[in-house]
Amino acid sequence: MGWQQLNTWVRMTEPDTGRVCGPGHAVVTSTNGPVNGQAISVVIEDEKDIAKYKGKLSGKIVLLGPMRDVPSR
Repeated sequence: MGWQQLNTWVRMTEPDTGRVCGPGHAVVTSTNGPVNGQAISVVIEDEKDIAKYKGKLSGKIVLLGPMRDVPSR
């Protein structure tokens, strides 16, 4: 049997509270409880983009890919 993602929970706590929707990455292991950190949006389309982020992602929560507009209800 391979792996199975049961759930992913992400909640923004600052500057306001809210849910962050999206799946976790397949190769990321679980944590022993809540994880806090600065979130950073990263868009990587080619190798030049990788160099732009070198040394800047340690300790951060990485949101990979362009952000989508989410309509308010």
